[in-house]
Amino acid sequence: MTLADLPARARWEDKLATFAVDVPLFGRPIEFQVAAARAGELSDRTIETVRQVQALGESDLARVLEVVWENCLLNVESSSYGFEVREGRTETEASLEAFGVHDAASAWARTRLRYCWIAEDDQVTFAANYATLLVSNEWETHGLDIVVRDGRVVGGGENGVWLGRFEPRPAGA
Repeated sequence: MTLADLPARARWEDKLATFAVDVPLFGRPIEFQVAAARAGELSDRTIETVRQVQALGESDLARVLEVVWENCLLNVESSSYGFEVREGRTETEASLEAFGVHDAASAWARTRLRYCWIAEDDQVTFAANYATLLVSNEWETHGLDIVVRDGRVVGGGENGVWLGRFEPRPAGA
């Protein structure tokens, strides 16, 4: 199987292609969902973006953990989940304890990678190749998007994050 075989291997529902590709960093195949410009076809940039996600390295995993941890802290510091707060503890500490997280690694362990999203419309809008890893966990009710730009994890945000905020700025801008 090569990435060039993806259009033929994908399950198609109109212009939505779904297929799985092994991503060694995560130790398993990851489901990809692509909003294609044309049914039955994937652009060369989409194939390249899949290749870039497939090639993510250890530094990208470190950034994934950082994004998940930052999101966890943002949520537990700004939301009340209704957990009992013992004397001498803060609501944030009670929430972290209840969710079973105390650092980036434990937050990632409590997070589920659902699929990778690529929208070919973004290839028209943006200069960079973008993929979004959609993850879920107990503290982020809307889901978390981890943004991959040109093969590097660059950040994240709540599900539906605007990719333009990750677009490189031209020199001198």
